[in-house]
Amino acid sequence: MMRSFRDPQGHVEVSKDIVKRFVRNGAEEALFFAERLRNEFPDSIIQIIGSENYEGGCLIKHPRIPFISYPSEWSPLMLWSAGKLTIEVAIAIAKLGGRLKDASAYNILFTGTTPIFVDLLSFEKRPKGHYAWKAYEQFSSHFLRPLSLFHNHGLSTRTAFCTGAGGVPKKISFGKWAKLDPSYQSDEKATFIHIHLLKFIANRLKKPRIHPSFWTTYTETRSHYNETALAQKELFVSSFLEACKPKMLLDLGANTGEYSILAAKMGTKVVAIDSDESAIDKLFQKARDQNLSILPLVVDICYPTPASGFDYQERISFLERSNEHFDAILCLALLHHLLLKERIPLDKVVQLFSTLAPKQLLIERIGEKDPMAQNYSHISSDLFGNLNDLVFQKAFFSHFRLIRSLRLEGMDREIYWLEKC
Repeated sequence: MMRSFRDPQGHVEVSKDIVKRFVRNGAEEALFFAERLRNEFPDSIIQIIGSENYEGGCLIKHPRIPFISYPSEWSPLMLWSAGKLTIEVAIAIAKLGGRLKDASAYNILFTGTTPIFVDLLSFEKRPKGHYAWKAYEQFSSHFLRPLSLFHNHGLSTRTAFCTGAGGVPKKISFGKWAKLDPSYQSDEKATFIHIHLLKFIANRLKKPRIHPSFWTTYTETRSHYNETALAQKELFVSSFLEACKPKMLLDLGANTGEYSILAAKMGTKVVAIDSDESAIDKLFQKARDQNLSILPLVVDICYPTPASGFDYQERISFLERSNEHFDAILCLALLHHLLLKERIPLDKVVQLFSTLAPKQLLIERIGEKDPMAQNYSHISSDLFGNLNDLVFQKAFFSHFRLIRSLRLEGMDREIYWLEKC
């Protein structure tokens, strides 16, 4: 069970099916603003599905977000979306006479491509006459500066969240940022100034463009697949999804989401990961435009997000979050990268899939004659032995049983539908 502990007004406990928020007496003001904001942001403020009083406070129940993600796993477009919601919430609460007291990117989680504001205790009543936004520096650190560095220098926004609490501190930021005065004599004027300052800040939050990479155009430019093989592969994946009907699917090496989109259109919630930030940005845009239940994340399965925070308990590792969370896993055209490029032993790859414990696994084996495998021909020939079909079967069949397999026509590729023993 995950539990928060930094907020003196309350804490959150996350179990398998529900989130419990324990709120101490004195935080009623924050909950009042949260309920009012839900009218304006019905899909973007965490829902309350129950509450009850207890000695010293109250207990509020929320539905669990399908999969927790962190800013270190978000593409630039995702960070921008989270920042956009944050500043919109700040403006909305200002119109109600309140103030957003912190602007951490960790206040946001994603359900598919929809950002959800989850920290209901971040709201407070704005003191009379004060128009400053004391969370401005944090908003700059978590949103404005990382996005500015990405736009102007191509620096990944995720690097801002790889150490400590995250963000880009002022001392290494580029450009000058506004200094806000603390108060004004007239509260009416202070409210007016506070709202317009927030709108000014919102205008500085520029939407990032997708930086092209080799993988953003891979689906359109690949030449090693023939049309028959592609049609066979799509039909086989579709048959797998129709038969398994997974509620939650993990797509490893999803690229721009060719098969994630196929699964989402069939009613499956998908977490799609890839190490290429631009490919994930493109998938995020496509999934959002088509209103698909896909959460795209920038995660390299060879170097997955570790646990972090105090005592490594505040933010859970990607593998721990994934463990037994998914009904099925897709691993298409990825295995040879793990075995050849990253030099991961085959038995370690099998152990990973077994640990994640999906009920179903669809994995594509690429033989050493395949053009994509030949790209690694300069690597020791000893590693190519792991691409052999008999070696593959011996390794995987010790943990999984074969349901079906398909050899793609005219290619040294085979797709295996496996079920955990």
